[in-house]
Amino acid sequence: MSEPRSRHDRVIDRRHYTKNIIGLLGFTALLLYCSYRLFTTSAPGGLLAYGVLTIALLLTVVRSARRVLAIRNIISTARD
Repeated sequence: MSEPRSRHDRVIDRRHYTKNIIGLLGFTALLLYCSYRLFTTSAPGGLLAYGVLTIALLLTVVRSARRVLAIRNIISTARD
């Protein structure tokens, strides 16, 4: 099982931060698209599919945002 603490040979740098920002923007774009489709579709099956997908993307966006904030905190404390 993996350790929750980072090992001394691992380095978290700006590349990790940038990669997570790009992922966050991508998931946010998908969330907005699915929300748009959810409110503009009239098919019951489509409503269910877009509703479930929207909730899943919302949870993913929140998780990605927390990861971005954690990496930003790690980078800022590493400079001190």
